[in-house]
Amino acid sequence: MNQKGFINIILVVIIVALVGAGAYFVSTRQTISPTPMPSSSPTPTPTPTPTQPSTTDTGLKPSTPVPPQANKSAWKTYRNNKYLFQLSYPYGWKVKEEYPEIDKQSKEAETVLSLEILSVDKQRVFALLYHVNENRWYTSIDKAKLSGEKTFYVSGFETVIERDFMPLAVKVMVKREKEGSDDGLEFLFISSTSTPSFLLNEDDIKFFKEILSTFKFIK
Repeated sequence: MNQKGFINIILVVIIVALVGAGAYFVSTRQTISPTPMPSSSPTPTPTPTPTQPSTTDTGLKPSTPVPPQANKSAWKTYRNNKYLFQLSYPYGWKVKEEYPEIDKQSKEAETVLSLEILSVDKQRVFALLYHVNENRWYTSIDKAKLSGEKTFYVSGFETVIERDFMPLAVKVMVKREKEGSDDGLEFLFISSTSTPSFLLNEDDIKFFKEILSTFKFIK
């Protein structure tokens, strides 16, 4: 075989090899699917689920705690067996009781009992004075009526709240008996400080009446 024939054989082999390789490459591209790339979009932040308020066994929402002065079921009772009366006052308030010495022969007005009930924050004082030979009862009521105050009843006795000393104090006077002796009680609600933020207001007067509504004479 001459040199030219040998070269031709080599060229044919190379061409066949190239054609075979190209066919293999094309078939491989058609059968192998490209692997998808992961998405670069940000993962959405989950929206938090609102926390539901706790409930009692009955399924009702727990009630807001009631201030002691408003929750009358928690009030305590003061009872005076000497002068035969009682009243209720808020839980936690402190009671101070005194019996001043008096001249038993005197026909002048005398205070035989001084009762103070001090609020928890020490900003309010409910005071009760038991008087004998006192003659201010009807004058006090008439004077308050003239100033336009509305009457109400304490243990069955018509009375009014006097505001002469507002905003430092208010008072009510109640006669012990409609007829007979001039014994009776003077109730006061007092601000124990002159600081403006602690002076008496209309809410204090309503609260004062709440205490008065619990007062009664006993046998």
